Amino acid sequence: MMGKHLKAITLTAACFAAFSLAVHVRALDRFDVVTTTWANSIGIRPVDWLMTIVTALMSPEISLLLLGIICIVLRRRFGWRAAAWLLGVFTVATLVELVLKNIVYQPPPHGVVHRFMFREGLIHFSLPYAYPSGHSLRALLLTGAVALWVMPRAAIACWTLGGLIAASRVYLGCHWMTDVLGGALLAMTSLLVVQDRIRSRGAASAQAERVTP
Repeated sequence: MMGKHLKAITLTAACFAAFSLAVHVRALDRFDVVTTTWANSIGIRPVDWLMTIVTALMSPEISLLLLGIICIVLRRRFGWRAAAWLLGVFTVATLVELVLKNIVYQPPPHGVVHRFMFREGLIHFSLPYAYPSGHSLRALLLTGAVALWVMPRAAIACWTLGGLIAASRVYLGCHWMTDVLGGALLAMTSLLVVQDRIRSRGAASAQAERVTP
C-alpha cells in the first residue's frame, strides 16, 4: 500500500492524465507554436552545440547505464527493494511513454526547428507521435533520483541538468513544449512512487528496530 505520498501521487497522475487529454484534443496547439517559435528565435551556434551535447547525455544507452548505477547505489543504501522499485517504475513509465506515443495525436515539430550539430545516441525509435518526451521523462526521473537518494548535496545541480536536458528537446526541434511538460509530469509521478516506497521501507525498518529487544 502507498504511504503518506498517496495524495501527491494521485494528484500528479491526475494532472498527467488531464494534460495528456488536452494535448490529444489539440487544445494546446497555440501554446506549442508560440514556445517553439520563441526557442527558434533565440538560437545561436554556441548554444546549438551546448544543447546537442546536453541532450546526448540522456540518450537511451547512457540513461540505461545511469539507471544501473543508481540502482546499485540504492541497493547499498536502502536495500534491494528500493532498487527494484526504481527499476520497475522506470520500466512502467517507459511503457506508458511508448503507449501514449502511439495513441495521443501529437505530430512532432519536424522541419519547424532543427538545430542538431550531430546525431545523438545509437538507439533510435520511430514512433507515430511525439507525446510525451522520453528524453524529458528519463532526464528528470534519473537526475531526480540522483538528487534525492544518491547526491542530495548536489540536488540543485542535478535538477538544473535535468531541466536543461528537457529544455534542449524544444530548443533543438525534437519536441513541442507540451511533450516536455508531459514527460516532466510522468517523471514526477514516478519519483513520488519510488520516494513513497523508500520512506515506507525506512519507517518499517525503524519501527522494527524499536521493538527489537
